[in-house]
Amino acid sequence: MNNLPVVRSPWRILILVLGFTFLYAPMLMLVIYSFNSSKLVTVWAGWSTRWYGELFRDTA
Repeated sequence: MNNLPVVRSPWRILILVLGFTFLYAPMLMLVIYSFNSSKLVTVWAGWSTRWYGELFRDTA
C-alpha cells in the first residue's frame, strides 16, 4: 500500500470547492432559467413550464 501521509490543507479544500462551483453553477443556472416564461434569457418573467410543453408538442 501507499504509506504517504495525506495532507488536508484548507487551501486544497477551498480550491476543490471553487472548482466544483465553477463546473456546476452554470448547469444549475440553466436548469433554473429553463423555467422562465419569457422568450428572452436576460428578462425574468416568472415561473412557467411553457417551453417544456413546446418541446414535447414539437413533432420535428
